[in-house]
Amino acid sequence: MPTPNLLKLLPLLTPSPTIVSKVTTSAEAVIAQINNKDTVETVRATILDIVERIEVHTDKLVLTIRCQPLLSETKKEGVIKLEYTLQQKRRGIESKLVIGGQVLGEPDKELILIIAKARSWYDGLKTGAHKSINDIAALENMDKGDVSRALPLAFLAPSIISDIISGQQPVDMTKDSLRRKTAHLPTNWSEQRQFLGFGA
Repeated sequence: MPTPNLLKLLPLLTPSPTIVSKVTTSAEAVIAQINNKDTVETVRATILDIVERIEVHTDKLVLTIRCQPLLSETKKEGVIKLEYTLQQKRRGIESKLVIGGQVLGEPDKELILIIAKARSWYDGLKTGAHKSINDIAALENMDKGDVSRALPLAFLAPSIISDIISGQQPVDMTKDSLRRKTAHLPTNWSEQRQFLGFGA
């Protein structure tokens, strides 16, 4: 459903329940078409239909959106402009694009793997499948210090794990940088998000 902000941005003098319903239907149709990755041409046509202009500045991204596709029943013309902060951050030899404080990137397989291993190691220690950290280090052919630093990742907030799986972690977060922070990792999940640089 369109957010209150979207309804405010659209040129609606009197957003009656009927108009709101029509906007909702149009917005859901646009979203469904964009999410339909099986039909590339449909996605492309939908984006070209709704996006009038894209401006990339050094510090911001400006999207000019046509209102008519969202207000097709009212035949309302006009545009709205959406602005997002824009920055590039380096991560090793890579450069990542960050829009509105959110990284646009692929899930980091190494991050996901080390979290999965930490949870498995913790379960093994709890059940007795692993006798000690030394036992895990020998099994994984790893330094026991690296194992010790990774183990607290078993207690990451579910929302953090979900963000990492979907590739929405902070742009400069790597397996090693995350492991270095575990010594001071808060137990409170909200505090974890703040400490690790995730959004609220």
